[in-house]
Amino acid sequence: MKARVLFTVSLILSSISLSSQSLAASLVFSSNLPDILIPSEKPNLSRLAGFVDELEQDSSGEVLFIHGGDSLFPNALSNYDSGAHMIDVLNHMQVDLFAVNQREFANGLDQLTLRSSEANFPMVLSNLLDKRTNDTVEGTFPSYILTADNINFGFITILDDSINQTYLQGEVSVLNVVQTINRLNRNLRAEGADKVILITENDVIKKIDESAYKPLDLVLVAKEGKDYIDNDSTPIKVFSGGHDGDLAIIEFKSKNAQLNARIESYRDKQESKSVYQTVQRYIDRLNIILEYELAVLTTPLNSLRANIRTKEAAIGNLFADSMRDYAKTELAVINSGSIRGYQEYPIGKTLKRSHINRELPFGDHIHTIEVNADEIHAMMENSLSKVDVMSGRFLQISGFNVSYDLSRSPFDRVLEINVAGKPLEERNYTLSLSGYLLRGGDEYEMFKEKTESYTLKETRLLWTIVSDYIERHKEVNVALDGRLEDLTPE
Repeated sequence: MKARVLFTVSLILSSISLSSQSLAASLVFSSNLPDILIPSEKPNLSRLAGFVDELEQDSSGEVLFIHGGDSLFPNALSNYDSGAHMIDVLNHMQVDLFAVNQREFANGLDQLTLRSSEANFPMVLSNLLDKRTNDTVEGTFPSYILTADNINFGFITILDDSINQTYLQGEVSVLNVVQTINRLNRNLRAEGADKVILITENDVIKKIDESAYKPLDLVLVAKEGKDYIDNDSTPIKVFSGGHDGDLAIIEFKSKNAQLNARIESYRDKQESKSVYQTVQRYIDRLNIILEYELAVLTTPLNSLRANIRTKEAAIGNLFADSMRDYAKTELAVINSGSIRGYQEYPIGKTLKRSHINRELPFGDHIHTIEVNADEIHAMMENSLSKVDVMSGRFLQISGFNVSYDLSRSPFDRVLEINVAGKPLEERNYTLSLSGYLLRGGDEYEMFKEKTESYTLKETRLLWTIVSDYIERHKEVNVALDGRLEDLTPE
């Protein structure tokens, strides 16, 4: 009898001990998840949602799903609905908070505001002000507090000032990062936040001194590529995002205990039925269009970053040639940052509309302008100015040839430009380009004040123009022809 009593007491003490070690709250964090066309056997959105569902069932504490953004664009459907379908998917994934990132602005400020009205979760954006109102972008919150198991988590989202060169072209005021962090940290603490968490992007991390993060409890960094944790920084930085099957989990045992962060895989998790059905509805609508076969490759194509952002690429030639053919211009350019498939296509591959849609997901239109010799030269200098960091501003071109030397200083790298075998003349040339470049994206300032000689923007999307061009040719035989000639000394 005594032994049984001792055993019972031991169980009770053990239970108390386990309870004291149980989690109070967990944060699940990922970002850069725009693709709904990932096959069921791959780490897709419904598997991620299934992972979160399983974690919520198994965890002794509450779970918050924190999304780092960069996901409303680019994808197949965002060409048509400006990301509305992705908001629907995220609602079914039961996201608790969404950090607005750069790609959310691919269709401008007002489209983001419309999407925020459809979301069942707060969309946080802390350091941008709409210049039209000198206030927070309508529909977003400058900061937000979520509570899980009596721990109040305050969230701040900071974007890099490059937003005004990439997507918005001066439409917002970008507040000082350090001052914004300090001000909102104080405000959130005063409102009862136990933990203040910054969600940001790599460009901010690279620019801002480590001391700026000292008042915070955690930094979450939205990024594509390998997920990892920087435990040597104060506070800890967690980097997570992309359709790679990994995400971050950050655990809090109490308000005062040190957090624990780890990277986990959701590759083999059971898919969420609700999210799967939601995604499938959209895929079914797209498949009739996207599964249409266009042509067979007789030469390989490669849209990997290291290929399209550093040199002449066959796939870039194909896209630029399609634009020039459609617009009937002398010249055409496409920025490599708008090419997003990151795939290799071997000889014999049958190209479908889905491949082109995936490669050109931003849904841009073609515009036609006139440019003079000086503007063409300035355009190409900007294109070549950041090849070392594989900037998306690198242009794939059609209708002209450029030789250059990357060992020279930026903006002094162009050696020669020829059109139809002749040096640039003192006249205007017709040029077809995307609306993104025409608005001055990627610091193509020479285009911002241009008036279109005629417009094609109300006609067809770029990816459909390329698809039609490929289908007409039946076979795709695209060679490298030296239109971008790198003469850098070895």
